[in-house]
Amino acid sequence: MRSYSQEIKVHVYGVNNEPLAGATIATDHGLFAFTNVKGEAILKCQCDSLIVNVSFIGYQDYQQKVSMNSDLRIVLALSNLEMDEVEVNAQSDKERLQESSSTVSFSMESVSQLPYLLGERDPIKFIQTKTGVSTGTDGNNGYYVRGGGIDQNAIELDHMEFYNTNHLLGFFSMFSAEVIDRADFMKAGYPAHIGGRLSSALQLHSQSPNINEVNGSVSLGLLAANLNLQVPVVQEKSGLMISYRRSYLDLITQNLFSEGSEVQKSTNYRFSDATVKYEHRIGQNHTLSLIGFTGGDFNNYQSSRTFSNQIEWNTWNVGLTLKSILNPTTDLEFYVNTGHFKQNFQASISSFGIDLNSDIQNLKSGLLLYHSHGAHEWVYGLSWINRRFKPSQVDINTGADVFALDNSDYIYTSEWSASVDDNWQLNDQWRVGAGLRLSGFVHWGPFDRYLLQESEVVDTLSDRSGEVVKTYLGLEPRFRVNYLMNSSTSWKLSYDRTYQYIHLSPLSSVSLPTDLWVPSTSIVKPQNAHQLTIGFYKILDQWEINYSAEIFGKLLNNQMEWRNGTIAGYSDSPNFDYDFIFGKGHSYGLELSVVKKTGLVGGELNYTLSRTKRRFDAVNQGDFFPAKYDRIHDLTLVGSLYKGPWTFSGLFKLASGTALTLPTAKYLIGERVISDYSTRNGLRMPTYHRLDVSAVLKPKKHPNVEWAFSIYNVYNHGNPYFIYFDVQGNVDDYSLDVNLEQVSLFPILPSVSYQLDF
Repeated sequence: MRSYSQEIKVHVYGVNNEPLAGATIATDHGLFAFTNVKGEAILKCQCDSLIVNVSFIGYQDYQQKVSMNSDLRIVLALSNLEMDEVEVNAQSDKERLQESSSTVSFSMESVSQLPYLLGERDPIKFIQTKTGVSTGTDGNNGYYVRGGGIDQNAIELDHMEFYNTNHLLGFFSMFSAEVIDRADFMKAGYPAHIGGRLSSALQLHSQSPNINEVNGSVSLGLLAANLNLQVPVVQEKSGLMISYRRSYLDLITQNLFSEGSEVQKSTNYRFSDATVKYEHRIGQNHTLSLIGFTGGDFNNYQSSRTFSNQIEWNTWNVGLTLKSILNPTTDLEFYVNTGHFKQNFQASISSFGIDLNSDIQNLKSGLLLYHSHGAHEWVYGLSWINRRFKPSQVDINTGADVFALDNSDYIYTSEWSASVDDNWQLNDQWRVGAGLRLSGFVHWGPFDRYLLQESEVVDTLSDRSGEVVKTYLGLEPRFRVNYLMNSSTSWKLSYDRTYQYIHLSPLSSVSLPTDLWVPSTSIVKPQNAHQLTIGFYKILDQWEINYSAEIFGKLLNNQMEWRNGTIAGYSDSPNFDYDFIFGKGHSYGLELSVVKKTGLVGGELNYTLSRTKRRFDAVNQGDFFPAKYDRIHDLTLVGSLYKGPWTFSGLFKLASGTALTLPTAKYLIGERVISDYSTRNGLRMPTYHRLDVSAVLKPKKHPNVEWAFSIYNVYNHGNPYFIYFDVQGNVDDYSLDVNLEQVSLFPILPSVSYQLDF
């Protein structure tokens, strides 16, 4: 182990004084470092001075000679490179060697590798191309990571929680690339202050408004228009950012097609989102930001025969963040935010109809303290979040009767955590990270627990407002090791223990795109998981590529499903949580990735081989069965070509079909149709595959103009959205015709969009 007596602390910022994470720092003494999330790095050397070189994609390189034992503050200028000179780089290859396993940090420039679908760059779509991450179908409400459910992914924008992030049934997300500056995505190797979910964490960081000059952009596509504006409020101190996006497909169909036409009935869809951010610098060491977000979707689909459905969801969030530099080695970040998510789902098949409503409100606050001491980087964290759930209000129409199954009483909960984490650079080869997170959960009154005996209520336990109904504690150790064999090879290992206190109850009996959020209670125990990951990373400089391989294993406890015969609360249970059953699960797999980032041609090949299974005593005779998000094979190929002012991109996706449960036979006994079901999730939808391409033009004579031409689903393959039975005929005449029907959302979709930057 080497000993260093002197050091330099480097702070790297962008043009709007936002910290740049992942900037590369090299010196004339052969030292390398990468800035952390605060834009900071520490260099240690037994010398009097260093020549420091700083580089970051999209910015001009910087060089300066610096004396030891000093602080260096650097503000990088934007680069003026032409497109054919660009290095497409989500993050430095050297940085990937040294970071934790299963972690991807990227900027919106990296997202430009993907085809511009309907003129949009989407950070969520970028994540879905990575190993261990899958969707499997169009219109999927989120993404699945290493066999986990949608609810097991934490998604935050500036610490604000999101429970549904999709626009256009999953075609793209609510997060406009014009709003997002950078993102960190973690599947394993979590620092201790990251928690609350079992499978992944996505932390999105919004742009800092321009405090020097007015700028913005306007874009028009076939589906939506987007306006972005940044305005200085107080020169070099504060700025305002406004972003608004709205689709207009519903407006077009309403005016071009007649009332009640097939086109109008099947294209009644609209979405919108808006972001407003104000940021103010208080001196050189403090920054205060206020951000607000709102977004939502509405869709109404009606078949000409027997099927119709309507889906609507809305979310809004408001957050305040204070970042302070307390001294050269200590930074503080405090945040508080609130949000509301609500959704509605309606569906009818023949004479049967269902109407579900649910919503969540939350108030969240937290504190993060970053402290550097020698070879150690400490992070201390505290967080608290209050939630108010309305799990479900369900109306069932069977044709003859209407049932109002009202579980609409609000449920009040609190979740908290305290954590400490240390990244220790032992020497040039070994980096060890260890952390401990203590989390807790409280279910508050008012709440009535109805005690049952043979399905009849025999007593009621009532807790008044403010009384504790149930509490849980979770101890979550984290451990990470990174061994740098040489300048081009590293091995990584991580272990994560995680707890999750809120749950998404899946409609597992059918394949539908919406589920219900519920909290832990005395019946619904917290989910928890153990995960072990081992990875190998290699850079081949002579080929300008890098490749990696990771194996993972995950054990999950207290997994939740609806009881057999229950669909979204369709029962007379007095408490909503009596309709659930609980079991265990496991997931394991191999992830392979090959990436070429530099030069005129770039590409990425990601393949995941994995299995995900669940076991419940009351389901499938107690045997393991595939989870509905079990993806045996998942392959993604991304390619890009830079030719002068043109950028050509392509994406091919191939994945195993979604597992689902459907009757294998139907029998007519008397006047009743009896269904004979297969084993749980014993059937699969057809294999999912799709090819997308795009071409983006930035004329050299008009560098502030961008034209994007794209084709989604080039060969017009009908991937299944969901599957249902179409029943024709009359039971009385013994003349029933039952057919399995597939609904596909998106055929081939060519599009063109125009963007003007100013």
